[in-house]
Amino acid sequence: PAGGMFDGAVKLVGSTGDLSTLAADVRIQKLVYGKANLAGTLGLKNLVAPQFSFDLQSPYLDIDELLGEESSEPKKKDEKKRASPDDNPHGLSKSVRALLATVSGEGKLKVGRALFKGLDCANFDARLRMTKGLVTFDALDFDIYQGHISAAGTTFDLPAEYTGYGLKLAVRDLELGQALSAHTSLGGFFSGRASDAIDVSGKGLSLNDLASSLGGNVSLNTNALTLKALDVLGPIATPLKGALTKAGYGKFKGFSADSGGTTFKDVAALLKFVGGKFKLDKPVKSKTGFGAMELSGGGGLDNSVDMTGTAFIDADVINRAIGQKALKQPVPVPLKIGGTWDKPKITGVDVGAMVAAILGGKVEAIVDDAKHKAEEEANKLKADAERKAKEELAKKEAAAKAAAQKAADEAKKQAEAAKKKAEEEARKRAEAAKKKAEEEAKKKLRGLFGK
Repeated sequence: PAGGMFDGAVKLVGSTGDLSTLAADVRIQKLVYGKANLAGTLGLKNLVAPQFSFDLQSPYLDIDELLGEESSEPKKKDEKKRASPDDNPHGLSKSVRALLATVSGEGKLKVGRALFKGLDCANFDARLRMTKGLVTFDALDFDIYQGHISAAGTTFDLPAEYTGYGLKLAVRDLELGQALSAHTSLGGFFSGRASDAIDVSGKGLSLNDLASSLGGNVSLNTNALTLKALDVLGPIATPLKGALTKAGYGKFKGFSADSGGTTFKDVAALLKFVGGKFKLDKPVKSKTGFGAMELSGGGGLDNSVDMTGTAFIDADVINRAIGQKALKQPVPVPLKIGGTWDKPKITGVDVGAMVAAILGGKVEAIVDDAKHKAEEEANKLKADAERKAKEELAKKEAAAKAAAQKAADEAKKQAEAAKKKAEEEARKRAEAAKKKAEEEAKKKLRGLFGK
């Protein structure tokens, strides 16, 4: 195209009279083709049944543009796509398909950003083999929809009018809503990040092709998957209120509405696709904002939903709706989900178990309340008895202590009196002995002096 540029070297051998003998070796320092900017090596031989080899790198590559297809770059609002009699919504154009049907080879390609048939990838790293337009990726890694995909073993049948594909994908942390919006009619109905193991095949690149031909298995694992249009509690509330009112229970306030749809947490499921429709390999149980939910059945890329399941409504959710702590366990509510992903319709709701649980729980709540009051009264009486016993014991201990102190004081008093008496008697005896001794001394003195 205008503005293109080549910087490198080209080596040609062979005879122009015999195209099968022609061969070219190209060393590319820089090749500008449209918006593409390529570097690397490229080999081509036998122009009758072309065989190629390449090892190329590019910061940006619009593969559709290189193949002569309509660019995958987003159009401006006032820019209309040019119609062509060779346009093919199911795959490549007739002229490109005819060319690729004769081409074989192998190559390596690393691209910072790559575009192909609406796919906008980053960090594209591929190693491929082609046999007459049938491509096999021995290695294929790229970032897309805020996640990462490894696709070794993936195949494409490029010469087919309806491009055939066999996808073997290991998906990590992909934004599911973006991916579904880009490649199915389910855009905007889902949100959440998912990691998957995908092994599917199909024919055709249009949304209708995908919806009618996809087959194989998708192993889905996600921490949180939101179905934006699904309201589970609303369709349960209407028949529940009617049944409770009929039974004479008028305290049902209704469930709190969730305008954001229903979010399924910790989902692990195996989807088996046949003709664009899937069936769950086994019932899938996950957590939601109102309790657990178990689903079986399936749906389709044509926007159809056909599932049956059971919502296990948490006791707290029900108790808030009736304004009374009547239930202690989740209550199962069987239901069906039909309609479409953008307008799911819940039918077949069986609220019998919930009605019985609420009415039974009302009586149980009264019994529990009386039991609770009786337990409180018994505990109060027990506490009063224990308090009085402690007070009486304290009084007895105080009296015993007082009596012991009195006895100790009396004993001390008696001991002091006995001591005083003994000391007085000793003093008297001492004085008497002293007086007696004095008198005897006087007598002896009188004897000595004869008086």
